[in-house]
Amino acid sequence: MKIFAFRAYSVGMNATSIFKTLEKRIRLSKSYANWVTRNKAATCLCCGTSEHLECHHVVELYHILLGLWKLYGDEEQVYAHAIAMHDDDRCECATLCNDCHNKRHKARIPRSEGEIYIDEWTVIPRNFDLRFVQSTKKKGQGELGLIGFQTLLGIGWYILHGHLDSRMITFNRRNFARLLDKEPSTSFNNSLNIALDDLKIAGVLIASHTKGNDIELHLSDEYLDMMGDNPWFIPFGEMKTHKPCILALKWFLGTQTKRALYRISLDKLMKHIGIQTVAPQMVTKALRMACKRIRWAKVSVDKGLCTFTLKKRPSTPIFSLRSSLNDALQKGR
Repeated sequence: MKIFAFRAYSVGMNATSIFKTLEKRIRLSKSYANWVTRNKAATCLCCGTSEHLECHHVVELYHILLGLWKLYGDEEQVYAHAIAMHDDDRCECATLCNDCHNKRHKARIPRSEGEIYIDEWTVIPRNFDLRFVQSTKKKGQGELGLIGFQTLLGIGWYILHGHLDSRMITFNRRNFARLLDKEPSTSFNNSLNIALDDLKIAGVLIASHTKGNDIELHLSDEYLDMMGDNPWFIPFGEMKTHKPCILALKWFLGTQTKRALYRISLDKLMKHIGIQTVAPQMVTKALRMACKRIRWAKVSVDKGLCTFTLKKRPSTPIFSLRSSLNDALQKGR
């Protein structure tokens, strides 16, 4: 007669580190994203708000992983079992807003300076031929307006979060508007439709399909290849604005952050940020107003020469973000 023995694994510092890695992998997976989509209610269970909703594990994910670790003692087996639990909706959850959710986890270790929160970042390829246009004229290949550029950043955010599936991304118009810090409206819908057409011309999208408020985007292999080969990670919050000049200036100056001082002629700058046929004094006024909203940049203009003083900013956590991006692209192909 065979005797089967259950082996109990001790949990030490090494296992705790593994749990953190596993929890991050699970939260970035497509299975987790789908689990949230299926189970998230319309309002917070505690306060009733419909803003910033999240799914809270009734049994904390850490304790689920702890139980599975005691069963398997192997990282990949624990990961596979936890993913299967989310796929089969065997993880009980409650819908909470961000504030109420944080109160449930107040005993967690606070964020450290070196810790990476992926929800703060988006990504576009550095080698993508992008030209910003601040007008409503018909755009050429690679030319994007305010909503077009923000839509491109929104697509990068969805990819980085593991929402890419068979080169497709599906989202709701209203949710996408909120992601970009816009009001869901007919005006936004029209601008988004124009932006999607511009992205097709630019070679980012092969096609897009709309059914009601749901939109399905088909991304080109060329664009995904560029993103994988040479990604440029951008703090997503910095790109949320209603002013085209502010967005264009943040994007352009963001490539110059290794410099403390940057000089460029007003004519060249206008071409870089997509301003055309505007009186120089109006452009100077717009630049000064824009820099008041950019905490890390100041500008002075004298005789057609712009001088930008740029504050040193934290380095981008390339390794951690690139690892997350590579996983997302590999799973989403």
